[in-house]
Amino acid sequence: VLICLLYVVIVTPVRFVFYDDANVDFFELFVDVTFMVDIVTTFFTAYVDRDGTYVLDYKLIAKRYLKSWFVIDVVSSIPYTLFVENSIYAQTLSTLRIYRLFRLLRVVRMSQLFFGSRFAVVWRKVQYSPKIHPSNIRVLKIVLSVLVVSHLATCLWYW
Repeated sequence: VLICLLYVVIVTPVRFVFYDDANVDFFELFVDVTFMVDIVTTFFTAYVDRDGTYVLDYKLIAKRYLKSWFVIDVVSSIPYTLFVENSIYAQTLSTLRIYRLFRLLRVVRMSQLFFGSRFAVVWRKVQYSPKIHPSNIRVLKIVLSVLVVSHLATCLWYW
């Protein structure tokens, strides 16, 4: 799933901005199926509660997932290109690129996995390490922020 998320983070914005066609390729369908399987497996995956205990009750797992990322996961994993390609409104929808906006929701999912993972633990250790001066961390954050904002601004400018 992480490889598919990385693919989505890299390819989806490029396709959104630079390509107008609604062609379906095999890897896009593979990614959609992978996300659908991930939705099903998430209903059976235990999570750690605030107390540090593992919750194994399927009803509690489903309730938590339905309240959190379920809607975003479902909306972003529907293969809209199959519907757009066979629709009488295919040209209009392709021009508006509305269906592609839903794919960008996967980027939100990627950020959730990224910051909720071990990377966040490592980043906290680096951030509060006595070996690294806090001003270096601030400079790194500013540089990364400027890069992200300038990238988004240029993408929007081109679009």
